[in-house]
Amino acid sequence: MKKRYSMKKVSAIIFFLILVLIILLLPSLFRYMQEKPVFFDSVYYDLRVAEAIRENGFVVFDDLQERRFDINLFHYVLSLFSNNNLVIQIFGLFLGIITIIFYWQLLTFFEVDFDSSFFSILIFILSPIFIYLFAVLRSSSFSIPLMLISLILFFKGRRVLSSLPLLFISLFNIPHFIITVFLMLVFSHVKKNYSKILIPIIISSVSLIIAVFAFSYNPIIIFLKNSFENVFTSFGAMIGIPVFVLFLSVIGLIFLWNKKREFLFLSLTFVLFLLLSFFSKSIMIVFNFFMCFFAGFAFNFFMKRKWAVVLVRKFTILLIFCSIIFSTLVYIDVLSESQPSKGLFNAFIFLKEQNFNEDLVFTHESYGFFVEYFSSKETFIDEKSRFLNDYAVLDNFTQQIFYSKDLDKTNLLLLEKNIRFILITPEMKEGLVWKKPDAGLLFLLENSDSFSKIYNLDGVEIWVHPKQI
Repeated sequence: MKKRYSMKKVSAIIFFLILVLIILLLPSLFRYMQEKPVFFDSVYYDLRVAEAIRENGFVVFDDLQERRFDINLFHYVLSLFSNNNLVIQIFGLFLGIITIIFYWQLLTFFEVDFDSSFFSILIFILSPIFIYLFAVLRSSSFSIPLMLISLILFFKGRRVLSSLPLLFISLFNIPHFIITVFLMLVFSHVKKNYSKILIPIIISSVSLIIAVFAFSYNPIIIFLKNSFENVFTSFGAMIGIPVFVLFLSVIGLIFLWNKKREFLFLSLTFVLFLLLSFFSKSIMIVFNFFMCFFAGFAFNFFMKRKWAVVLVRKFTILLIFCSIIFSTLVYIDVLSESQPSKGLFNAFIFLKEQNFNEDLVFTHESYGFFVEYFSSKETFIDEKSRFLNDYAVLDNFTQQIFYSKDLDKTNLLLLEKNIRFILITPEMKEGLVWKKPDAGLLFLLENSDSFSKIYNLDGVEIWVHPKQI
């Protein structure tokens, strides 16, 4: 019996390894086939920070954007191979596999049966958050496996050893450090032994102080506020949770509650983290583990329960499986179609060749990191700007330029901020900024001699403000 169980586990591990390779490589493969840059999202900010570290050593100030970097230990690790995309992807695969192994160890510690563990891990691998974390490298790609090993050691009573990964968590990701300590407190409360957590907290507090002051953490971004559409991948969230899997996990929570009341604190933590996920992406990443566990339990319940009608059983299981697969494939498609596109990349290369390094590029803030990384030019606003004290002023200024049809006013605003280049994309014309083809700045660009179009390819336009010359 033991040998049979061991063979099942080996087969499961091989299956998971193959699945991880497929799932994590598909987004980059599809992007490569479309001749797009293989990475996406805010990773280009991290790459630019890493390159600055590689060139200058310890850095704090962003010379290009003239503000402080949001920096942590991850950027120093990334600087070791930031110029090698293949190494970055291999590292992501490795950390993803390590995370799965630790997740399985955690489920084993809590005596979760093999089948429920199998389905929980399967759903976890297919989850958008897993793909988001490990298809490329992010600070959470390091802090999450460190969190799992720290919790495993702590739960097993190895308090001093658990402090070591906890220390590194705070250097990679402060929110995940706080969450790890919270989970340790919950476990200590359940076991009625608060002395267990004293050593990890005392040791790791030192690293927390170092992280805040040495890496210049911005306290505003420790817990990022989400909006409803940024929680569910069904509503277009880049990092989010599938509605169907959440529904399945709630079913699993109900079934498990009726079966084992000792899971009270686990159930309460699930509910708490679900609510907080609407306000924090860091908490949402951790909540994904709870969600996949309960969803896996529900899936296993439907697989093993006795059905009066076999056809209904087959249909239900097929529906669950197809819904999970569908949400995964949709998310992979979203990543493969996300910016930067080939056309946008070519525009950045053109922009880089323009020898006006002190002049700003004006575009939608979602393109800011791409412009800064590929063209080495300062943007007026990017996604980090929203955490600045004067973001309201910057946003108001941006809205005035986007929507004003007053030529004299627009010229003055551009001169005031030293803006020379204006980057326009098809997405901006189709709802990202404007809903009408002759709205605001679009009207001025097409009907005024104050602007010259210097680039127009694949729908991407670059305009120059000649009064700056």
